[in-house]
Amino acid sequence: MLRAYFQDEPLMIVHEGDLALHKHATQSSTFDTYDAGRAVDGTPGRDVSDGHCTYTGNGQSQAWWKVDLGQVYGIQMINITYRHNYTFRLSGYYLYVTNHTDMTHGDGSINVTLGYLCYHDNGPRYPSYIQSHNCTVSGRYVVFYNKRPAESVPTHHDSSYSNSEASIELCEVQVFHGCPVGQFGDDCGFTCHCAEGDCDSDTGICDVRRCQTGWRGPSCYVPSECTNQTFGQDCNKTCHCASPGCDRRNGTCTKPGCKDGWFGDTCSTECTNHTFGQNCNKTCHCVNSGCDRRSGICTKPGCTEGWSGDTCTNECTNHTFGQNCNKTCHCVNSGCDRRSGICTKPGCTEGWSGDTCTNECTNHTFGQNCNKTCHCVNSGCDRRSGICTKPGCTEGWSGDTCTNECTNNTFGQNCNKTCHCVNSGCDRRSGICTKPGCTEGWSGDTCTNECVGNTFGRNCNDTCHCASHGCDRRSGICAIPGCTKGWTGDKCSQGCTNQTYGRDCNQTCHCASFDCDRRNGICNIPGCTDGWTGDTCSQGVDS
Repeated sequence: MLRAYFQDEPLMIVHEGDLALHKHATQSSTFDTYDAGRAVDGTPGRDVSDGHCTYTGNGQSQAWWKVDLGQVYGIQMINITYRHNYTFRLSGYYLYVTNHTDMTHGDGSINVTLGYLCYHDNGPRYPSYIQSHNCTVSGRYVVFYNKRPAESVPTHHDSSYSNSEASIELCEVQVFHGCPVGQFGDDCGFTCHCAEGDCDSDTGICDVRRCQTGWRGPSCYVPSECTNQTFGQDCNKTCHCASPGCDRRNGTCTKPGCKDGWFGDTCSTECTNHTFGQNCNKTCHCVNSGCDRRSGICTKPGCTEGWSGDTCTNECTNHTFGQNCNKTCHCVNSGCDRRSGICTKPGCTEGWSGDTCTNECTNHTFGQNCNKTCHCVNSGCDRRSGICTKPGCTEGWSGDTCTNECTNNTFGQNCNKTCHCVNSGCDRRSGICTKPGCTEGWSGDTCTNECVGNTFGRNCNDTCHCASHGCDRRSGICAIPGCTKGWTGDKCSQGCTNQTYGRDCNQTCHCASFDCDRRNGICNIPGCTDGWTGDTCSQGVDS
């Protein structure tokens, strides 16, 4: 309770519970030695001359004075004693309470958004030099502010009033309260835990009937013991700690670790974005709408590319890839990308091709990357080894895989035919000579026809006249010596000449025309030379 005793000289005030007494005070400027602390020295003066009033000086359009109460208090009343007979300078003043250390702008004006306005003088007359204002608010700093020109000029003012200069001459400022913020009762020995604002310093009832978490009652003084992993105001929040519960006020787990499906300091945040398990530290790769936050099992079946399993947490391995790892890559080296299936290093195993090595060899192809071709006559070949499914190669090829081209004048299916061309071989499929002409003893387009009968030589265009069994198809030499009538020589290919005839031309005709049939010796023109007679002119006349 404030007790004031007014005498003519000086004004003496006895006060109990003055929060501003001897606290640190500052002001916008100081004239001479009249510093800001004179307004909280406990002895209100009446004039600056008695040494107990402040003075900010002249020549300023704005001025302020401030006292720091040292902590936030629940303020109830503010008393002001101003310089006696100078209330024209007091006119138009503002009284603020704030928690900000500085309310001023750069130009010295007050940032009104940072404080609570307890009082503003805008009356038609000069105010009294003693002011007392109820101001029920919590704060640490009390700010006295004035400016010129004022928002409203007193109706009754004299020539001493200045419309351009603002000066502050405070002789005492007293701030009273019941208890510091958050305390109540006798000697302020109890603490209220209000969620907002303060509580009544006598009863402790909160300004706003809502408690901080972990407390209950009108004064928020009684602890609220939450159980079963609940916490917060009225225990209306739940923590999902692995063990053994959480702080009843803030929900922080007693021991780190959340139950499956939850994370955060209070384990009250559900797993999202395809996460699950304890502290949501596992990720499911479900193709559709995520997974159960506890077990990780997909809400709808199906994993994204590269993953498999009920929780889609198993990476594809062993050359598998794709959704649910249901595809297999056949890469020759270190596997493939588990999502796309593209080989880590190029190259497929035998029987496969493509970027992912998932294309089986077809159309008579086989081997690594299907880069080999089998020429099987029937239903293709094994895509890995190239061995024909059924034996037999197409014309021009041979071998188990039918990949060997016919060479050395061979051709046809399995290269089982031979052409006898005189020059650079034959087509491996058809056997037709690349250039016309067959070697001795052969004829035909493919030079595969052996000379028969009495023919021999290239293309079988020579004739032997052997007496029996014909002749060698290449050389024409008779198999058994002896020529038919009219022929002679090793090959029996030379007709009889010089009037010879018969077998091996071993008989002589003596025709007058010197010409007889080389087989039977009969003269082509009848008539023998002298001394000879007969059809063949081979009988001597004397005989």
